[in-house]
Amino acid sequence: MNEIAVPAGKEARLKLEINDLVLLGKLGPEDIQELDLTGLNLKASDWRPVKALKSLRRLILTNAQISESVEADLKQALPDCSIVR
Repeated sequence: MNEIAVPAGKEARLKLEINDLVLLGKLGPEDIQELDLTGLNLKASDWRPVKALKSLRRLILTNAQISESVEADLKQALPDCSIVR
């Protein structure tokens, strides 16, 4: 597997344009700080890999299909993460 080194003091950001978050499970909990899921239509069961990304500081969900209960679960799992709707 190839690795990408993020320089000290910099953040890693990822924008997904597919409705499959399984690949996020390959990331370590500290690998990215920003995740953009704009416009995705995801089921409640799809969010597990996102909840494991403990270093997330910003989660962008503009125009994403997400229930209030899933959003509440995300806020509980990622208390230091700002959710942008």
